[in-house]
Amino acid sequence: MPNYAGGESNSESVRSIVLAAVPFNKPQPTITITVGESRAEQEAEQPTVHGSTVSTDSARDPLTVIQDACEGTGTDWRLVYAIGKLESGYRHWANTNNAWGRKAIGGGYMAWSSFPEAARDECEYIYRQYTAKGLTTLPQIGHKYASDPAWPVKVQRYLDEL
Repeated sequence: MPNYAGGESNSESVRSIVLAAVPFNKPQPTITITVGESRAEQEAEQPTVHGSTVSTDSARDPLTVIQDACEGTGTDWRLVYAIGKLESGYRHWANTNNAWGRKAIGGGYMAWSSFPEAARDECEYIYRQYTAKGLTTLPQIGHKYASDPAWPVKVQRYLDEL
């Protein structure tokens, strides 16, 4: 089965849908809130994912929102999350909800009214513009998605952290 580097892989722990090089058997981050703790105590113990604070409010947690948004789209959430992590670090995007640096057709950058709406659109966009057209490796996607030739390697770093 093809992996993201464009080679072949016989490992049963990888899938070839979109992120063939990322094992599906890695544990998912979890958030635990103990009943009886004050909000201040909960916030003081707030977990982080890849150096970014993860909100206990799922509407503000990029990881959870993206996982939900990609469900049923044909796009693996890990790719969408990794691209957003590279492009914005999930910081400085609150006014537009555009964590992926997507440009608007008429110039400037795209904007959405909510992050869940933006995440769903990004998942569908990745499927329409790349996966459905047979662009399934990071080099193939990166050639069209970004002008930086090192983009595939940078995205792979974030995928490796998941």
